[in-house]
Amino acid sequence: MQLIDLPSTCANNILPFSHITIQELLLCLLSTFCINFFPCFSNFTAPMGTVLSPDYPEGYGNNLNCVWLIISEPGSRIHLAFNDFDLEPPYDFLTIKDGDQSGATILGRFSGAEVPSHLTSNSNVLQLEFQADHSMSGRGFNITYSSNICSQIKTSTFVHFMVGDYKLKQYAKKRNIRGYS
Repeated sequence: MQLIDLPSTCANNILPFSHITIQELLLCLLSTFCINFFPCFSNFTAPMGTVLSPDYPEGYGNNLNCVWLIISEPGSRIHLAFNDFDLEPPYDFLTIKDGDQSGATILGRFSGAEVPSHLTSNSNVLQLEFQADHSMSGRGFNITYSSNICSQIKTSTFVHFMVGDYKLKQYAKKRNIRGYS
């Protein structure tokens, strides 16, 4: 599988069909958001997506220090939903900061197998820092994010791609999705 920057690609609604596999296309379009393919360092600019720990759910490696930035439109906020969480306590942990500055407010520091509650940023940038020590590891984590800018995304953009599907057409009509005929 060729690795491409799907979060930026999807955020710009431009899909390089000559360079994308069908699995990546379906992952991007059918779920209407993109998943992190870069294991330890990424900037996410798509309005929604998923951040996975390296090798999730098979277990992350040792001696990791990963940083992910989620950057939304100025004036928007970012919402995090923890779908799965399993880190070796207390040595492996995920720290979430509101902003990308060195003195950014820490919204939470998480370790163990208890799935954290949802979080919402106060700014348009969230920084996720994951640290793992030299021994033992857990399953890792699966976190979805969305920004309140998402309400501006037109579902019809994704529906148009599958015009031939009668059921999708009926769904769009029932939901009064504008621009879909």
